[in-house]
This record gives sequence, C-alpha cells and structure tokens, in this order.
Amino acid sequence: MRKATRAAVLVVDDDASVRSSHDRSFRRAGYDVHLADSSDSAFQVIDVSCPDIVLLDVMMPGGVEG
Repeated sequence: MRKATRAAVLVVDDDASVRSSHDRSFRRAGYDVHLADSSDSAFQVIDVSCPDIVLLDVMMPGGVEG
C-alpha cells in the first residue's frame, strides 16, 4: 500500500519575514514547505522537489526569469 504524501508548497519571496510567516502557517496546516529568496533558487527547488503549488512574490527585485 502506498503511503499518502503531504502536498508541497514553494514560497518565493525576497522578504525573510514574509517567508517565515508563510512557512509557519503552511507547516501548521500540514503542508511540506520549501522556501526560496530569488527566482534562481526557486527554479533549483522546482527541479528537485516539484512542489504542488508556488506562492510567488511578483514584485521581487530582478523579476522572474527561467
């Protein structure tokens, strides 16, 4: 029998306090949480973990490139 896995969330934000707040909230709700502070680090996480959803700060310096 296959073990159920928890949904994974990737939080991408350049503000550490925002990442931390989302991290606590999503973990309390039972999600696996991955954090990234830039688009480059977000793409690295996506390549390895393939999250179910990405919460993205669209006003980050440098924008999102891929």
